[in-house]
Amino acid sequence: MSKSFALLRQRVKSTVNNPIIIAGHDQVQRTGDVPQPFRQDSNFWYYTGISEPGCVLVMFDGEEYLILPKKNEIQKIFDGVTDISDLKKRSGIENIYEYEEGWKNLTKLIKKHKKVNMLL
Repeated sequence: MSKSFALLRQRVKSTVNNPIIIAGHDQVQRTGDVPQPFRQDSNFWYYTGISEPGCVLVMFDGEEYLILPKKNEIQKIFDGVTDISDLKKRSGIENIYEYEEGWKNLTKLIKKHKKVNMLL
């Protein structure tokens, strides 16, 4: 399955000369302790196959990576830690960064280019 997602990403990367950023949906709370049922953004899922809330896909030329959402200790207890090996297997994306490192990489990439394509 990850090969089909990789093929879709390759197709879209070949159509533009700028970095592409696709943000997945984040978890929404109904009340203080009850989340809304989660449904991933269709575009994000189409290119990754990932249902993990809060991730961001970054693609440019031969480079692609995921940025994981920031999780505090309480979120890790209640929501669990992210299984990075499962994300790699499911999506075929080898580079997966924690929040801080991922956003540093994305900031550098954006500064190098005049235009960025985004789906939010």
